[in-house]
Formats: sequence, C-alpha cells, structure tokens
Amino acid sequence: MEDKYEKNILTKNRLDKLSKQLINSNTPSSINLLQKYKVSKSHILKGVHCSNCSHIPMQRKRGKWNCPICEQQSTDAHIATLKDYALLIEPIITNQKARVFLQIESPTVSNRILTSEGFPASGGNKDRKYHLIFNK
Repeated sequence: MEDKYEKNILTKNRLDKLSKQLINSNTPSSINLLQKYKVSKSHILKGVHCSNCSHIPMQRKRGKWNCPICEQQSTDAHIATLKDYALLIEPIITNQKARVFLQIESPTVSNRILTSEGFPASGGNKDRKYHLIFNK
C-alpha cells in the first residue's frame, strides 16, 4: 500500500487540525424533542415497555421484568426506557424520577438498577443524580 500511495495529500499539521475539528464537531444534539413536536411530558407513557409485544408497563419481579400480556421476561428491558428518558426529557435522572418513569415503587430497586448500569453519579445521598450515558 505504501508503495502504491507514496504521495501524501494532507500534511501532518493539516491532518492534526482536521482531526481536532472533527472531534470538536462531534457533539450530541441538544434538540428538545418534546418542544419541537409540541408534546407535553404528561403525554409520555411511563413504564418499561415489552420488546416482544410493546405492552407498557412491564412488572418487576425478582430481578426480572415480566410482561403481563405475552409473558416475556427480561433482565435489561429498563435500558431502552432509560434511553427514552435521556432523549425525551433529560440526560440526568434521580432515584425518585427513575421510580416514576420505570413504574417501580422501591427506592432500593431503583438504586440497584441505576448503579448496576454503571451510570456516573454526582451529589450526596439525598441529592444524587445519575448521568444517563450510553456507550452503545
């Protein structure tokens, strides 16, 4: 390959500038989708949706999400719901907001879900916020 393509089109300096420009331009969109499409937060269905039949909400029992309609079980169905929350509402969530959006009652279960996913957290116990960052 090196023999076939001997001539450099970009200098190292120009290539460095271009790579920095690409990195700086790679910022996530901060469009407020609810505002753009004129949808109220109250119109968003809360709860974990079933990936098999799309029923909302799934029920959490013994560490698994169970669909009461098609009886599908999942251990990670909450991930799609948290992604929806991050895109539609905000990329930061509290334990209380997670309980409301995921439709679960236990603060302990909510905490376990948020910490097991490895979301970075900030703040103390009472004002802890989880930053919904998804690598995939």
